[in-house]
Amino acid sequence: MEYARSNHFVILTQDLDFTTLLALSKDKKPSVAQLRTENTDPSAIGVAVVKSFRQAERMLDEGVLLTIDTAARLHILPLRH
Repeated sequence: MEYARSNHFVILTQDLDFTTLLALSKDKKPSVAQLRTENTDPSAIGVAVVKSFRQAERMLDEGVLLTIDTAARLHILPLRH
């Protein structure tokens, strides 16, 4: 997380632990794009990932949790209960 934050990277993951780490840290960065699908084959999800990143580009710079499944959802960081 620290490496991504200090290098202005977005984390792309299917691991729910990153969401937990974001919530516990109360940080605004790094942005995390979370895949919520069983089929992570690039040929199956690549178009949806690229489309979601393009639509959320400006907000990814600010710090968001981007959830990608059949539709994309954004949550502005820090995460709050």
